[in-house]
Amino acid sequence: MLSRFSRDTKGSVTVEAVIILPLLVWWFVASYAYFDAFNERNVNLKAAYALSDLLSREMGTVDADYMEGLDDVFQYMTGSSDGDSYIRVSLLRCSANCGADDTGRVLFADWSYATGAIEGYSTDTNDSDNLESRVGDQIPIMPAGDRVIVVETFMDYESPFTGGLSDRVYDNFIVTRPRFVPKLDWDDGGTS
Repeated sequence: MLSRFSRDTKGSVTVEAVIILPLLVWWFVASYAYFDAFNERNVNLKAAYALSDLLSREMGTVDADYMEGLDDVFQYMTGSSDGDSYIRVSLLRCSANCGADDTGRVLFADWSYATGAIEGYSTDTNDSDNLESRVGDQIPIMPAGDRVIVVETFMDYESPFTGGLSDRVYDNFIVTRPRFVPKLDWDDGGTS
């Protein structure tokens, strides 16, 4: 009787399905969650490069309305809402110790504007050490007096499923030189 029971294969497909089905469902859900996370990261990065490219081609002045418009473009490109994404755009220049072998590089922010939950960098010339410590390792070597446009984007990401991935903030730091003008001027709305 025991020998006959061990050779009997009735119901084995059902048992195997019960054992493997939870694993297949978990694999499907995890695959979707990871694909969604990488897709959102990729969309965020492409949107950041698009903003940086727009600014690098600008030949006039930019102002707060222009930056708020860029924030709207970023939200549209990433499919995020107003409270879930924000940008910071800054024009930085190196004023001393700018060479590859120099230490103690001096960076200044000519202007900086941020939307949402962050603040722009200080334009105080006494705040150079703070700026160098915050972003200096991400700014390439450049000649003294040269300027770069720094576009930083931030987007809150919530995983569609709780399991394996936690909520996070996708951030990007893009450095671009102005293409057609030596610097991108800021219009604060005042008369000068």
